[in-house]
Amino acid sequence: MEKDYFTIQDVKTKLVPPEGGWGYAVMAGVSLIFTVTILPASLFGEVFGPFVATLGDEIGITTLTLGTFNTTLFLTGLPANHLLQKYSYRKVALLGAIFYFTGSFLVIYAQSVYQILLTFGVLQGLGFGLLLPSGFTAVHDYFEKKENLAISICQTIIAGMGMAWPVLMSYLMRTYGFRGTVAILSALTLHLVAAAVMFQPGKLHYKRVPINAVELEMYPKDRDQPTNIDTDKHLKSEALEEGSLLKESIEGGEVKDLGKWQSIVKKLDLVLFKDLSYISLAVGASMAMTSDILFISIIPVILTSYGYEDSDKTLMLTVFFVADLVGRVSLSVVNGFFTLWNRYVVLAGAIVSTIFRIAFSLNLPFWWMSIVIAVLGFLRCGIQIPYSLVFSEKYGPRFVAAFSLNMVVCGVVVFSVSILSGWVKDLTGSDNMVVHLFTLVYAACAVPWSIEISVEKLMKKKL
Repeated sequence: MEKDYFTIQDVKTKLVPPEGGWGYAVMAGVSLIFTVTILPASLFGEVFGPFVATLGDEIGITTLTLGTFNTTLFLTGLPANHLLQKYSYRKVALLGAIFYFTGSFLVIYAQSVYQILLTFGVLQGLGFGLLLPSGFTAVHDYFEKKENLAISICQTIIAGMGMAWPVLMSYLMRTYGFRGTVAILSALTLHLVAAAVMFQPGKLHYKRVPINAVELEMYPKDRDQPTNIDTDKHLKSEALEEGSLLKESIEGGEVKDLGKWQSIVKKLDLVLFKDLSYISLAVGASMAMTSDILFISIIPVILTSYGYEDSDKTLMLTVFFVADLVGRVSLSVVNGFFTLWNRYVVLAGAIVSTIFRIAFSLNLPFWWMSIVIAVLGFLRCGIQIPYSLVFSEKYGPRFVAAFSLNMVVCGVVVFSVSILSGWVKDLTGSDNMVVHLFTLVYAACAVPWSIEISVEKLMKKKL
């Protein structure tokens, strides 16, 4: 995202994002993408549950399928990083829409676990893996000062649409059955093409303003500040390092191979993996997101194992999504008035959610369980909204690479946790132990971040 300086009639100007305008259409496109992809996928157990139960262990197959979907989704971050560096995010989003629709259409005819893994897990995962970074990059391109608010509004709209999905899915399953429901969901994914078309390149809408009219936002001195990497210093360090490596390779006669490797490193910005702060950020965010998406996907299955009727499950899921909406609206209002450090928001959400997930595993009476589910739904805003923003606030100029490479890290975490959850289920035979595993992963998000934040505070005191 270029924001270079120009001189027009001896007045320096700067290109800045529109902070609105067509950016609102981009926000609508991002909201539409999540509405027809992730919201139905989060109810996988509700739709596919009866069918996969005929194929074997319901929770095992559900976890495996969603694990495949999420692993493919996040590992797509590496090719997505390359494509977004080379092509516009609109073209990459269109490619993702084609993959996602193809997978959703073919899953209608699935007859085995392997076919579900290929269509839902791989093709739809690949499609969303291209749509996700494209959408967030588009929002990042259109908003700078108001990016927190823009993402919050998008997530609020998504949560609002999510309220209707449990009731709608229950109606579709009763009326049209499994394959009829999947066919309708497949038709809805055609809207992804319309959403991708909305992603016009931000440079077409940039404004040129005098430099002295660009306000510099200052953060209060009495709290930690979200800061961007000193890009010039970092690039200088990279250049020195590459020069040293080049000298060594010339002496060893390996110039050609090193040149290719350095070209790949530079294009994909892989030097981020040498930054311990980035690794800590990526691993922590990946653990939080992995736990969130895997936990919500098995809620219907867990409630069934607890003995709740279908009507009770539908009501509790509706309560979950209503609370989710309330949480996102609340955080959106807060973002409208205050500048929050998104990393603290995720950290606080992980700690409190861990406590209430333990309560969820106690198989409480209906009304107590509804309250616990409502709190868990409310706390989702603590990961869903700031997930991309934690990378934007610290690695703004390198957001595409920082977010895309994090997807790869998240893919490794999702794959590992999915395999581990299957092993835990086979070993213990307990669905509750799977819930405990996901809770432990959520709690683990706080470990690297707490250590890093504590070290930073101690170093500041010494200075």
